[in-house]
Amino acid sequence: MLWGLVSESRAQEIEIKAEFRPSLLNRGQDGFQNKTESTGICAKTDVNSRNFQEICKTQGLFSIALQGEAIQQEDIPERGDARKALYFKWPRKENILLQNQQVGTEKKTANFTITNMSATYLERFTGLPSNNYNSHFNTNYTTEWWRAWENGDPENSTAPCKATYKGLGITVSGSYQPVMFMWDIPPDSGICYKKSRLIRPVAEPYDSSNSRHVYSGNPESREPAKIKDISFTYKLKLPDPLSMASGTYTNADTLTSFRIGNDEGVDIDFGNNFIWQGDPNVTLKFILEVAHDLKITPEFGAEKVILVPQDGSQRGWDRYLSGGSKPTKLTGRSKFRLSSSGEFTVYLQCGTPFSDTECALTSEDTKRTVPVRAFLTLASNIVVKDSSQKSVTRQPLRTKKDLPRNVFHTNNPAQNYPGHIDFEVSGEQSIKTLLAKAPDTYKDTVTVIFDANIHA
Repeated sequence: MLWGLVSESRAQEIEIKAEFRPSLLNRGQDGFQNKTESTGICAKTDVNSRNFQEICKTQGLFSIALQGEAIQQEDIPERGDARKALYFKWPRKENILLQNQQVGTEKKTANFTITNMSATYLERFTGLPSNNYNSHFNTNYTTEWWRAWENGDPENSTAPCKATYKGLGITVSGSYQPVMFMWDIPPDSGICYKKSRLIRPVAEPYDSSNSRHVYSGNPESREPAKIKDISFTYKLKLPDPLSMASGTYTNADTLTSFRIGNDEGVDIDFGNNFIWQGDPNVTLKFILEVAHDLKITPEFGAEKVILVPQDGSQRGWDRYLSGGSKPTKLTGRSKFRLSSSGEFTVYLQCGTPFSDTECALTSEDTKRTVPVRAFLTLASNIVVKDSSQKSVTRQPLRTKKDLPRNVFHTNNPAQNYPGHIDFEVSGEQSIKTLLAKAPDTYKDTVTVIFDANIHA
């Protein structure tokens, strides 16, 4: 992307990406990981022996560089209007509404906060003010140009701002004198400025007869002062991923856009002197990926379930065959271990469908069918996602994904927690059918599906 004086239709678009891919073996990774590559200060590895990649990483900071520069248009006054000096206004906190692209109804809020700014100020002066300068402005300055600011050189900010780090890099030789600085941005106004202790004239074409001209004849010195390498650091406060369904979340309505320029009404304002030359907007597009962990490990023999009378053993059949009472229901249990970090749904897929809540078992002899139901029980760290938030105990399963029924929420991610599914044939007519042509075998396939892609 090329920069310069461009139309309002252009915008620097930044994608801010974060993802949640939980590690149940490493509970220290339960939050989002910012996957956005920093530009600007947090991308620098050697700033006067400081590695800002590591500094920013330690503090949870990321940075965005603005692609443009601000150029001096008029004299910087002596302790005058702050907007005619080094002046910066930044937006502070933005609430970003994010929407799951797979589930249009699910929305979450993220907070984007600008915390620091950094830039390089380039000025033409070296050493002390010239005799021409002192004569023209009727002064007698003996302070070096680059230090003649309120509270010292630009790396030291003025209240309410403060210098984040000192000694980032100062060059005091050559006709162009860069001073790199990084300031904390105040949480209330977002305004930082630095007033000069002397008048700093804007550059003019060189004319040796002009006593106002205070620079050397070096062509480079005819360039005005400028602010370049401008970037800001930010922190993200993202929603709890454990409360979010799997999927991709992006800006719900419009992208977050900051206007850049020289007006109190814009978001990023450089005052009235240093005129912004670059894209008039920086636009933020948020992309959050949530991929919950869900793993089912059946226990040995769990894939085959034998239904027996209600006492849960073969003895129930023995008693019936010996003249005992007829069973009222047949039950069987399939056990498993579950690892989960988010929300999921569970439903049945029937080899032979019977109803919305039942699969069919088919007689090998008569081909008659009887309905079998399934009931899910999970560990206490998982609850039903509805107003009851009740534990999952004998939760009836349905024969297809039927939202919002049977969506379950993991309160605390855990690995290999026990669970089981109870299969049951009950009801007088079903039992009568089963026993009508004994001995006989009723069987069929029932697949239990655990699905983290709830809305797919």
